[in-house]
Amino acid sequence: GRITGSKMSSTDEGGSAGPHVLGIPAVLVNVPNLIGYGRLTLLVVSMGVYWPHDPTTTILLLLLSAGLDMVDGMLARMLDQCSSFGSFLDVAIDNLHRAVVWATVAPLMGAFVTSWEWCVLVCTHCLGATWKVNYGTAPRIVTAVMAENFKQPLGVWAMAGVWGLPHALLVRQTLPQLVAFGGDVDDLLWLRRGVDSVVVVCGVGRALAAVVECWFVKKRLSILVSADQSPSKAD
Repeated sequence: GRITGSKMSSTDEGGSAGPHVLGIPAVLVNVPNLIGYGRLTLLVVSMGVYWPHDPTTTILLLLLSAGLDMVDGMLARMLDQCSSFGSFLDVAIDNLHRAVVWATVAPLMGAFVTSWEWCVLVCTHCLGATWKVNYGTAPRIVTAVMAENFKQPLGVWAMAGVWGLPHALLVRQTLPQLVAFGGDVDDLLWLRRGVDSVVVVCGVGRALAAVVECWFVKKRLSILVSADQSPSKAD
C-alpha cells in the first residue's frame, strides 16, 4: 500500500523492509483497509448493540457496511493502494458480514451457505491473484457471469443474489416487528409482497452465483487430484 502525507520509514525496529507509518506496515493502514476496519466495526455494532431491539438501525448499519464494500475497491484503484492483504481482508470481511446475517435469519441453512462461501474463498485464493481473469476454458455461463469483473448483467445479478438474499430475508423477518411498533398489517401487506419478490429475484441470482462457485471449486479439486496423480509425486 501507499500512504501520502504520512511519516514513513523504510524499516521498522525489527528490520523488516517496506514503508511504515509510525512503526506499522503502511499496507495495514492505507485508506481501503481502514475502510475495511470500519466495515467490521459497523458489523459488530449493528449486531452486538442494536439487534434485535432496534432492527431498523441494524439493517441501516448493515447496508452501510455492504455499501462501503464498493467504495474501498474503487479507492484502492484510484489511490494505487491495491494489495494482496487488502484483497484478502476485503473478501474475508464480506464473508463474515454475510455469515452473521445468514446466522440471524436462517441458522441451519446459513451454516451451510457460510461454510460453502469460505470453501469457495479458499479455492479461489489458491488459484492465485488473477483467478477473476484467468479462468481458462470455463463454461459459457461462467464466463458470462465473470465478464468484466461481474459488471455485465448476469454478473450484477449474481452479486446481487450473494449480497441481497440474506439481507432481504432479514428485512422480511423484521416486518412483523415493524408492525408491532406501529402500523396496520394491511398497510404493510404491499411491502411484504415487495420484499418477497426481492427474495425470489435474489434467490435466483444466488443460484447463478453458486453455479460459478461450483465450477471454481471443481477446478481447484481437479488441480489437487492431478498433482496427486503426477508421476513425479513421491509415493
